[in-house]
Amino acid sequence: METPNGMFEVLPVDYKNWSSIVIFFMENFEDISVYAFDYDECNLYYVVSYKWPQCLLLSLGYTAGGFNVYFVGEPKYDEQFNPIAHSQEVKVYDICNRVWWEDLPKLKAPMPNPFVFFLNGLLYVLSTGMLYEQPHFEMLDINNLSRGWVSLSNPSFISNHVIPSNHTTIIDYSKKMLYVRLVEWSYCDCSSDLYGYSVHDHKWHAFRIFMSEENITSSVPMPDDEPSPLTYDDYSSPTSESSNQSEHDDERSPLTYHDEPSPLTARTGNLLKASWSNGCVIVDNHLYRFQMLRYPKEELRAILIIRDLEHEIEVYNNAVELDYVDAMHFPDDPPIGGCWEVDISHIVQEDVLRDLYSCGKLVYIGKSNSCLRFSLVISYACRFRPKITNHVCTCTFDLEVKCDKATAVGESSTVSFIAKPISCKSHNINMDTCLFSCKELYGNDDL
Repeated sequence: METPNGMFEVLPVDYKNWSSIVIFFMENFEDISVYAFDYDECNLYYVVSYKWPQCLLLSLGYTAGGFNVYFVGEPKYDEQFNPIAHSQEVKVYDICNRVWWEDLPKLKAPMPNPFVFFLNGLLYVLSTGMLYEQPHFEMLDINNLSRGWVSLSNPSFISNHVIPSNHTTIIDYSKKMLYVRLVEWSYCDCSSDLYGYSVHDHKWHAFRIFMSEENITSSVPMPDDEPSPLTYDDYSSPTSESSNQSEHDDERSPLTYHDEPSPLTARTGNLLKASWSNGCVIVDNHLYRFQMLRYPKEELRAILIIRDLEHEIEVYNNAVELDYVDAMHFPDDPPIGGCWEVDISHIVQEDVLRDLYSCGKLVYIGKSNSCLRFSLVISYACRFRPKITNHVCTCTFDLEVKCDKATAVGESSTVSFIAKPISCKSHNINMDTCLFSCKELYGNDDL
């Protein structure tokens, strides 16, 4: 079938192995195209496209979960493409039945430039982008639509109703936490903030640090009072505090969040120290990240970087020093404590190893016997042919963890990782942009 990104087979109507599907979103100038690939064979199938004009680029939120894909926040424009309103509707496409849902509850408030994620059976939407709109954070229980959207309080990292463009996000499924990290670099120093949203108590927790050449200090003092914990069932509609507030303010929840820096734990300290971006995953107590590294003699290698989130680190005044990692790799680079670098070059297509700018997104599939199974989607370009062509590499591999016992008294045991290829394919693809993301469709279960 001819799709916005080239010729692809449509996902079969009688497809049965839904637990093996990973959703792949590709942003184009005129639509968001949704594809699916099965991690067993790494075949790429076309699912559906959501039409949008070019002016909507980066202004629509979307995610996948529970066998559905969700699109949120479509604005309406006048003839000069000036935004005049933002839809409160949420579009849901049922992948199994190939239908668009109808009569889904509308959001309580408009959601400009929404940040959307699916966690623990709940759909979350946070508005992030317009100065003239009040920010809103809402959630919907997909299995209890009659309750409608529930308003939550906003994280403190929204400044003037806008999320900074330099934010990165990751979901910790084992702890049921969403983490958002902001990093600010200047000529001689760097600051990093980490915010965690817990679905257990529906609160935001802040972990803030400041790192410079001279010292490391906590950027915000600890207040005397802390808010009392609240739960999902504590929701009630407060009254409006001011007539000048948005007409939607009276629908917002009194749920509170931690606006002050919380004491660092090994887990949050390592998340602050580590170099990571969108497309990484957390499994149990480890952070996994894909990166292309250039070694001496111009050799490119595909590397899986693993960080132990429970590794003990040095904390100074509730702060830690950031790791610095770039794409160049030398034998005398100092090791980073609690980290492993696993060469997965044999997992990917050979052409990937010729493009330093290859961009990869990891998806955790589940446990297979004693191994962890991952899928990896890599966008890359072939530059050594008559013309530059864009491709997507879909591959699946098992990661075996080996723990070697200490050979002598006083020595500690050693941990190593072995990557075992399952399947890998390369697909020609037409790209308007290089913006893409991947989501697991079903969840992280044992295979």
